[in-house]
Amino acid sequence: MHEETRRPVLAAAWRAALGSAQARLSCNYLVRLWADLQWADVPHSVVDEIMATHDVDLSKLEWQATDGTVPANIMLRLALRYGIACSTGIAVPPDGFLPLTHIMQLIDCRRIDTTTLPGTELMEAIIPGWSEHSRQFDERVNESMAQARVEAGRELQRALAVEPKPELIEHWRGLGGAVPPT
Repeated sequence: MHEETRRPVLAAAWRAALGSAQARLSCNYLVRLWADLQWADVPHSVVDEIMATHDVDLSKLEWQATDGTVPANIMLRLALRYGIACSTGIAVPPDGFLPLTHIMQLIDCRRIDTTTLPGTELMEAIIPGWSEHSRQFDERVNESMAQARVEAGRELQRALAVEPKPELIEHWRGLGGAVPPT
């Protein structure tokens, strides 16, 4: 599958997999100087439609501060590749940060050990071998998560391998920002 068709498919699949718990993936982001990341709850399809028919400064949207922390260097590097210049920074569509969001969520996932949950002894008494089966299942899940982290790392590296847009580099420098090494 070509990269042009792969990214939207990945974004749609990731949004579907996360469901409402990660509704912000349907939003747009605004990267401003000093690693200030904001988000706007406006579907990117609406932004695309507006941008196609009007000359709009996306900084005029109602942006809100994000909660939590994000790796500023990687965030800016992605913005310089997938963003849209606006008067206060670089607006980024939801799939522009998808590789970063994906790997951060996988890093946050902890190893599971269901053999330490309450009721394990009871289950072992009722179904002999329960604990061993649970341990083997946990190991398969943990191996799968480790493989998913590796693939997410590769996905992020592929996203960062795309050359930054020269016009976004110029725009960011014009705002007074430093451009990280590619």
